[in-house]
Amino acid sequence: MKRITPNPYRNDSETRKYSQVIDGTMEYKVDFFLCANARSTSVSSVTWEDDGSTDLTIANETLSGDIASADVSSRSSGYGSLKVTATMADGSKEVQFIEIEIHDPSWKRYA
Repeated sequence: MKRITPNPYRNDSETRKYSQVIDGTMEYKVDFFLCANARSTSVSSVTWEDDGSTDLTIANETLSGDIASADVSSRSSGYGSLKVTATMADGSKEVQFIEIEIHDPSWKRYA
């Protein structure tokens, strides 16, 4: 599991970078509590979008409190990107970008 807590006081978008293996599933959690708390509101909905060149499969999307989670996998190696958008109860939005490098361990050869 990868847990991400965006900084509500940053001036621009912040991209987090992770890696995982092909055909593996990793759970990503984005904790928007600090962002919601800074605005004195709460998260009302979250959307997860595949925003990269490598196809990512997004499953089991949930929102519990101000924490969004989803399982992410890919059947091909390369670089994928997720865009996670939280819509707050006051109508404002917070975006978190996640870059994922997908590795295929079968490509590695050892002498």
